[in-house]
Amino acid sequence: MVNKYTIYKMIVVSMLCGSASYCGALVFGFKQIKLNPVECKAPHRTLSILVDKNSTHNVRYVVETEDGSFFKEQLNNGVFEELTANHYRIFIINETSNEQRMAAMHIPPVNPVSIISTVITHVTERGATNGSLSIVVTGGTGMYRYELNGIPSNSPDFTNLPPHSYSARVFSSDGSCDMVEVVITEPFES
Repeated sequence: MVNKYTIYKMIVVSMLCGSASYCGALVFGFKQIKLNPVECKAPHRTLSILVDKNSTHNVRYVVETEDGSFFKEQLNNGVFEELTANHYRIFIINETSNEQRMAAMHIPPVNPVSIISTVITHVTERGATNGSLSIVVTGGTGMYRYELNGIPSNSPDFTNLPPHSYSARVFSSDGSCDMVEVVITEPFES
């Protein structure tokens, strides 16, 4: 099963024999193909391709979609940014020996997580810490993780809060996230 964290490892060995008394192996192939996690609120992904070490030669990297809607090639640079959901073919070509290797990868669509509402309870009296915040979210994949001013939580409910400005964030297990700024107030002095 292919998912965003799948790391492919393919090593292909090609035999090169120069004479009857000597036969050596040259390793040229994929060392790692890594699809980086979704960045917050970005529907695109970054693909990093590494080839096996033995590359004193130039390597051409090619990434294309199976439907032909995307094609990009680069010399000696295996990082491809801003890839969207699609089926991809990945090629590496040794420019010196003309050896080629191919792999396939599917990037699934991202269902970004979104904060759809917040429920704020303000502090009831000056100096108290009985404010609270609840976050309601939709979208994303898997379990959610929350933060309030950078402090992590597994719950969307934050209690015992003093009056203050807060930055609330939610993260989906697919890497998408959303953020909202809220203010918990206290009553004015009478």
